[in-house]
Amino acid sequence: MSTMPLPVGRVSNQLQSAMSLGTLQSNQLSLLKVQQQIATGQRLSLPSDDPAATVGIMGLNQQIAANTQYNNNLTFASGFLGMADSTLSNISTLVTQAQSIANSMVGSTATADQRAAQGQIVNSLLQQLQDLANTQYRGQAVFGGQSGSQNPFIAADGGYKYVGTQQGQGILTASGAVIPYTVNGSQVFGGQSAEVAGSQNLTPSLTATTRLVDLTGASLKGISSGSIGITIGSPPTSTLNVDLSRAANVGDVVNMVNAALAAAGSDATLSTNGGSFVLQGDSTQAITIGDVGGGGSMASDLGLTGTTAAGAVTTGTPLQPKITATTTIASLRNGAGIDPTGFIITNGSQNATITLDGVTTVGDLLNKINGSGTNVTAEINAAGNGINLFNPVSGCSMTIGENGGSTADDLGIRSFTTSVRLSDLNLGVGVSTSSLPGLSGSIVVTRTDGSQFSVKTDGITTPDQLIAAINNAGGGTVTAALNSTGNGITLSDTSGGTGNLTVTAGSDFISNGSDLGIFQVGTDGTLTGGDITFSTDDFRITRRDGTSFTVNLAGASTIQDVLDRINNADGNNGANAVTASLNPTGNGIELSDASTGSGSLSVTSLNASQAAEQLGILKSSTTGVIAGDDVNPVQPQGLFSTLSQLRDALLSNDTAGIQRAAALLETDGQRVITANGVIGAREQDLQSRQNNLTSEQTQLQSLLSLLQDTDMTSAITQYQLLTGVYQAALQVTANNQSLSLLDFLQ
Repeated sequence: MSTMPLPVGRVSNQLQSAMSLGTLQSNQLSLLKVQQQIATGQRLSLPSDDPAATVGIMGLNQQIAANTQYNNNLTFASGFLGMADSTLSNISTLVTQAQSIANSMVGSTATADQRAAQGQIVNSLLQQLQDLANTQYRGQAVFGGQSGSQNPFIAADGGYKYVGTQQGQGILTASGAVIPYTVNGSQVFGGQSAEVAGSQNLTPSLTATTRLVDLTGASLKGISSGSIGITIGSPPTSTLNVDLSRAANVGDVVNMVNAALAAAGSDATLSTNGGSFVLQGDSTQAITIGDVGGGGSMASDLGLTGTTAAGAVTTGTPLQPKITATTTIASLRNGAGIDPTGFIITNGSQNATITLDGVTTVGDLLNKINGSGTNVTAEINAAGNGINLFNPVSGCSMTIGENGGSTADDLGIRSFTTSVRLSDLNLGVGVSTSSLPGLSGSIVVTRTDGSQFSVKTDGITTPDQLIAAINNAGGGTVTAALNSTGNGITLSDTSGGTGNLTVTAGSDFISNGSDLGIFQVGTDGTLTGGDITFSTDDFRITRRDGTSFTVNLAGASTIQDVLDRINNADGNNGANAVTASLNPTGNGIELSDASTGSGSLSVTSLNASQAAEQLGILKSSTTGVIAGDDVNPVQPQGLFSTLSQLRDALLSNDTAGIQRAAALLETDGQRVITANGVIGAREQDLQSRQNNLTSEQTQLQSLLSLLQDTDMTSAITQYQLLTGVYQAALQVTANNQSLSLLDFLQ
């Protein structure tokens, strides 16, 4: 940026002027660039000023812009999580309030009216919980996953249904990773669908339309595509390589193999039966089927490997077809099909009877269930061998019962079956049997001849056991048997004495609440006892003819155990027996009385046991049939369900239900605390990222400043230098342009 040297030789005036002007323009341009740098603070005016620096500036600006957007996203997510944190704190307070109500209402001092009043308060807590669960932040549901502005929890048939998504929403980091910030409401409030998992293996039989891709295969690895080798005769008269790579279904395999056999002159045929292929061997020669060399396994996968002797029939390994929407109902259960009578779905206030009229495929059945208006959803299980039904509505109980046939049982979807565990009944309350201890010590029998013998009662819990103990100790002269009413014991003495047969308690006898009904003085050699009740008995069943028997459920663990205990109870036999089974319509236990009389078939509790009530059979009937209640409803577990159960238990004065709800609130409260911890961890993570991003932005701005901003000290110094140079150039030019006559003459 120096002035051009002025000519000293003889040059024309025009050339001299041009050179001076060029020097001035160059100096002006340099001065202007420095002035612009000082005025704008920018080192570059055009990309061409410094192409390398321009590329760096563009990259830095892009990164800074991306970080700015990223920071905005982090700020939004932080606010979102802050709202979630605050809401969860309010929910924790609500849970604590509900726990306080539950704990205060369990005690015996609380009255039914007091519990009902608290039930109304819990109902208001449910409404508050729904509002909190539907909290939004800047138009987005906090607990809805990816549901956006849609409320994730809606009222449905007296319950609460989660309609948000299981998937969360997140923000992208600069590296492409995802930071989640939304919350899945079902993880906070529960509400995940409770299911009736199909208990029956519905694996269908093979049909011509069964797709090969839907077969589990003999090797449990599916069906590979390729060829199978067939050898006819021994030694072979023909060796075939049947290409089945284009076979799409079972019918294709049968047709291709049979065509190849026929073309080779064999009368062997391939067909299906149940879940397997069946080869009817050639009438005159053996048939051997195997895999083709080179790693093929299709014959093994199809269960066809092996040799079939002439005239023999070989059934292949079962291929376990998977259930699909197109699977026919008739093919289920290996071709046994399903009873078409139908089943009854009840969910909260909604119910529907699903019959198989017009239902030909599994897809038809699923559509009928899902469109029943009960909010129940049905799907094929992951293994492809059964059907599961789900109840997504918290606070509503789902039951699946029969419609007079066996459809639900055939499908494996009945919610009340003989295999249901007693501990799972009543939403987990279970069945509480008598807690009293059994007999101990001895009883003393005095014969008519005055002689006595003792009978040990330790461990005796049934009339038959007591009868056996008396007969074993009586020496053959005193025998015991159930009386004609079946509810007491009659003793007979053949010793031939003149006294009366008598039974008294021994000095070590402890009844523990049992009433044997035989502590009395008989008439001559006969003693007829009254009603016998053991302290371990749970309930008494009285027939219409007035006879009765007791049932002890100690050690019972399933509904089948209960049925067996009733059906095999002492005194329940003969033509007048009471039969216990599952209700043919709906669910629950049915008691059927074969006796006749003007009385009622009834069930009464003994020894403070709640078993009869909790089994749903604490009833009476003049018809001789007691239809028990369904006490195994299926309900999603979570805060909405627990508060609904607590409300209902308070309103119905159900102390057992209140206790169970109180226990469940502990679990629900812990779930909320865990969710709050996850939210807090995410907030800390976001804050850390924002701090790191701020430091990174500072560094990027510093680098950008080095490339883009003007160095004012250097620019001002340069400006001063250029100003002096420009002034000098002007002075030189002025001197050169001052022409005299002498200059002209030269």
